Amino acid sequence: SMLVTGTGWYFSEMQNKKEQMVEKNMIALQPIATLASRSIDGGNLMSLRNANAEDLYKTNGDLLYLQTFGVSSGSPATDFSDEIHPTSIEHSYSKDKISEKKMISLINSSNVGKVEGLDQVWLKNEKVFIIQKKLEIKNGGVVNAVFSAESLEGVWLEVLRKITIVFFIVLAVSILVALAVGNRITKAIIHAAQQVTSVAKSLDLTSKVQVSVTNEIGDLAHWFNSFIDRLHAMMTSVSNLTNQTNYSATEISAAVSEQSIIATQQSSSLSEIAATVEELSATLSQISDNARSVVEISANALQHSETGMEYVEAIKDKMDQITDDNKASTK
Repeated sequence: SMLVTGTGWYFSEMQNKKEQMVEKNMIALQPIATLASRSIDGGNLMSLRNANAEDLYKTNGDLLYLQTFGVSSGSPATDFSDEIHPTSIEHSYSKDKISEKKMISLINSSNVGKVEGLDQVWLKNEKVFIIQKKLEIKNGGVVNAVFSAESLEGVWLEVLRKITIVFFIVLAVSILVALAVGNRITKAIIHAAQQVTSVAKSLDLTSKVQVSVTNEIGDLAHWFNSFIDRLHAMMTSVSNLTNQTNYSATEISAAVSEQSIIATQQSSSLSEIAATVEELSATLSQISDNARSVVEISANALQHSETGMEYVEAIKDKMDQITDDNKASTK
């Protein structure tokens, strides 16, 4: 950001400096152009070379080279003088140690005056700029002036100095603003953290985090309070459900106790039934034993009866035989 700003500032400052230099030197060139117009139009070359003219040229410290040329207007013959024909007038001025040949080469290569509307040219590599001013005289004339642009070399240093000053001002303001905002945010955070810690330690779900700021910290406090409200509602619901569960568990426990009593009673009855069954089993076992004795006795009785029947039959047969024998004897 500072680089882009500095670059833009540099070009803007450079353009302003150029415009100021052109304006200043155009103003400084105006009296020289006036002198050149008067001298060339009147054919007076010496007025361009005398000490007053030299002092005028040296007034502007940026002027490196001055080239003046044109054609005088001349004058017709009169009763007192002969006709004066238009004459080409040319004069040049070079600052100390300035190569006139190089200056003429720069003017010729710059196309100044050769392109319509081009009356000033900046030669960046040579650190100069050229201004051409046309003279408003009868037969025409031109002043070409080469000015030094070395003062533009310090523009980037000036821009750098200004950017540095602005940077430190912005940095200082940013630090102050950051400290102020940070202090405000830090206080809000510490305050919120203390309240959250208090809620966490006390487990009081009816507590609220009170924050007056409307930034992200305020949003955080709002959503924390919303979370606590929902948690409180959930815990209340769980507590109610727990109470209901405890009540149901009490009822179930009572029912289980009742069933346990009934089961105990049933167990006692079953024990009595088991004892009765055991007694009955013993009685049945005895009866079974007695029945087996009866069967054996009956079997013996049956066997004796059968034996007795055999004896009876034998006796009967004997009696029948005796009867037959008696009958036979009677006959």
